[in-house]
Formats: sequence, structure tokens, C-alpha cells
Amino acid sequence: RRRKRRRKKNSTPAESSSESESALLEAAMREAKRETNDEEVSLNEDSYLRFDPRRVDAQKEMEAKHGLKFRRPLKTSTKAPFGVSEAFGPAPSFRDGGVRWEPNGDVEVSDDWERGTRELQFAGSPNDVARLCSERPYHSPTLVAAAHLVCKLGSPDLAVPLCRRALASFTSFQINHHHRDRDDNNKGKKQQRVVVVAPTERTEAYFDALHLLGRLASKLGAFETAANLFRATLKLNPVADPTHVLLRLPADLYAAKDDGAILDMPMTDIPSLDAMKALALLRLNREDEALRQMTATLLKFPQLLVCLVKVSGNENDAVFRDLLLRKSHFQEITWKTYQSKAYEATTALPRAIDVLCVTSAKFFRAASSESADLLLKKAAAKVPEKSDVALLGRIDDLWSSSEMVRRYGQLDILGDFAEEFPRLDPDAINTFDASLLTPEAAAKAKKKQQQRVVGQRRQQGRPSLRDLLSQVPPDLRIDFQAQLDDGVPPDQVEAALFDLLG
Repeated sequence: RRRKRRRKKNSTPAESSSESESALLEAAMREAKRETNDEEVSLNEDSYLRFDPRRVDAQKEMEAKHGLKFRRPLKTSTKAPFGVSEAFGPAPSFRDGGVRWEPNGDVEVSDDWERGTRELQFAGSPNDVARLCSERPYHSPTLVAAAHLVCKLGSPDLAVPLCRRALASFTSFQINHHHRDRDDNNKGKKQQRVVVVAPTERTEAYFDALHLLGRLASKLGAFETAANLFRATLKLNPVADPTHVLLRLPADLYAAKDDGAILDMPMTDIPSLDAMKALALLRLNREDEALRQMTATLLKFPQLLVCLVKVSGNENDAVFRDLLLRKSHFQEITWKTYQSKAYEATTALPRAIDVLCVTSAKFFRAASSESADLLLKKAAAKVPEKSDVALLGRIDDLWSSSEMVRRYGQLDILGDFAEEFPRLDPDAINTFDASLLTPEAAAKAKKKQQQRVVGQRRQQGRPSLRDLLSQVPPDLRIDFQAQLDDGVPPDQVEAALFDLLG
């Protein structure tokens, strides 16, 4: 028996090799099929919008980049979007006071959600907003308002968990969402579902939370995370772009050294995109293409030379000063006059150029080199003496259109695009109670809500209206006042109050 086994093993080398070859062939076919499916998944997505949805944690990026350990005060769940803290419990469903998505990309809000929105309108101080966050730990508009407040109070680190919970409140996570196609011809295939979120008042907090997270990541120095978050924001609605991400995304991609994504972005006559494409080509050692790109950019946007010279720190350079005075494109365009006019203008193009200055200043200074300065000088020198009236007219017509003015004409540049957040007065900073944003405060508020005294009908008679009002919690009083404002008849006031108390 042993001899037969040895003979069988030693006598069939061809069979064993063929079996290994077939196994390798099957593995290669599976890999090819997987790659084909991946290509089918991403057919409807622009290449510059692709990113790994797991790489949206600024702290992890900084730890990997610098080997540092950032303080994580709360235990977070890896299954929840963006690592939402487990201390506050799961986000509520629509039945429990949350929201649910509609097929048109909008959301339907529950009655309790609307009640929280009305309460937010009556908040008079930062502590009032923080107290509302403890009472409704997943109400997105309140959380986003609190996130902006703590940034203005000088504590931007407190804004990150607030934005994460605001995103978790939207029960259907939109980014990188997939579904199974029910069509019989493509049954079982995994395809990308292009989800577009409507920019409405109910979804404003969704866009705002993603955008603020991206700004905070960029401020921290996690540029890849910032670029991914801005991609995610733009991906939700590339056409409307309610948070104006398209104006700042090229600068963040450049800071993240993702030159391929910048070059893959379609040409849209946006100043920041045109300038960043030239710098990306220069960083890739494609000097001739970079020079052509920068020259074309200065032909379309002559104000850009003033901006780029200013942010690069070469405003006193004699060559640049001579170019500004000699070329008809750049005549009478000095940094002082341009800056004073731009912030007063209501047109869209000056504000878009200002956004490029604000968002790209530190990147230009960090990447400032002799080659970049030389690129600017060569490109400015190649601009013809006479302006291309037809080209400038086309650009002016484009940026003076109603769509561009509506989208970019009234930008809050210093508020939404500046690296530093504006500060509130010192009294508000000193009196702010950050403990109201902790899980302990939320647990205390929940316990207090469960112990509310509810007015009941007496057997011998009904309680007076004054007794009922004394038992109504402050948040329900706002609802009762809203009903009175809507016009409740006097004879129905008591009945309405009983209905409110349950």
C-alpha cells in the first residue's frame, strides 16, 4: 500500500502542475471579475470625487503622519459613520423623533424634530444652545449651531463630536452607498447608486456638518481628510454645491498632494482650479504644460497675478511690480485697490478670487520656491500687451450670469473660508459651560424628561389653567405658545393644553 501511494504521488507531476495552474487560472478569473465589478460600480462617478470613505478621521491621519497620540475623550464606535460616540446611544429613528429620507433627496422630519428646531430659534445664549444639545443629543440643526459656537468660543476640538452626531442623525448614510439592482438583466450585480441630496432647509445641517468637519481637518493639518470630506460634500450634490466646495477643493487637493485629482477635474473657468492645475503640473515636473496653463489663467483672470504675488510674499519684487505697471491686463490693479473693491463688490468673480486668496495663502507660502516664482514671472511676461477683449468679455458674462451671482455673489468669505474662526466677546467665552455638551449632561436631561409631572384630570373636577401651566416643562411651553400664535380659540385653550400634556 505504501509503495502504491508513493508511485501515485511520484508518477503524476503533470497532473499536480495542471491542478495548480487551473487553481491559479480560477483565482485570476475571480480577480478579473472583481475588478470588472469595481469598474462597473464607479462608472457614474467622476474620478476626482473618488475617495476611501474610511479615511475621514483627521486624528488618525495626524497620528499616522507624525506618530502622535491625540486625546480621545469618548469611546467611539467603528461601525457608525465617522465614529459616533457610543455614550449618547444610537441615533433615533423617524418614529423616535428623527428623520427619514425621501426618494427626491429631501428628508421628512418628525414632529419632535420640528419642535427642537423651534426651540433653537428661542435660544438666546451659547449655554442655551448647549443645554438644548443635552436634551436632544441627535438634533442636527442644534448640534451644527453648537459646533459653530464652540469654534467661535475658541474650542474647535469640541465641534468635531457635535458634527459627527449631526451626521449620524440622518439615518441613511449617503456617501459611497450601494444597492442591489432589481432589474432581471442585472440581477445580483452590485452597482453604484447615485444619490443626490436636495439642498433644502431640512438638509442644510447635513451639508453644513460635513463642510465644517472639512474646515476643522484642514485647520488641524489633516489635508487628505479635509479633501475627502469636501469631496463627500460635493458628491452629495455636484450641481447645486450649496456649501461652495468647488471653490476650495482644488486648494485642499493641492495641500494633500493629490495632483492627479486636480488634473482630472473638468475645466469650469474657476480661478482656484485654473491656478492649482498650473501648480500641480509644476510639481509633477511638467514645466512647459505648467507655463501654458498659468499663462492661460492670467489671460482669463488678470487679478490673479496680484493675488498670487501677494500670498507668495513677493509683493515688493521689482519684476512683478514692473509687470503690473507695463501690461494692459494688470494696469491699475494693485493689491490695495483690489482688496478694497473686492469685499464691497456684489459680483461673483471678485469673491471667487478672494476665496482663492484666503484658502490658498498658507499653501502658496509653504510651497513657495524659486521655480514657482519663476513660473509666475514667465507666465506674466508671455501675456500680450493688449488685452483679449473677447476672452475677458466671455469670462465677465459667465460670472455675471444669474446662476453664478446667486451661487457665489454673496459669499461670507471670512466666515466660511477663513482658516481662523471669528471670536465672540470675552464674556461669552468665560461664561460658557462646556459640561453641557458631555454625555453625563445628556443622561441627566433624559432622566429629567422621564420624571416630568403630567397633568391629569381630577375626579371631582378639572385643574385650573394656572395649575396646568405650572406643570408644563419649558420646552413644551414653547409648543403651547406656538399653538396660541396660530390662533387657538379661547374656549379651546384648556383642551389644547391637555392634548399637549398627553
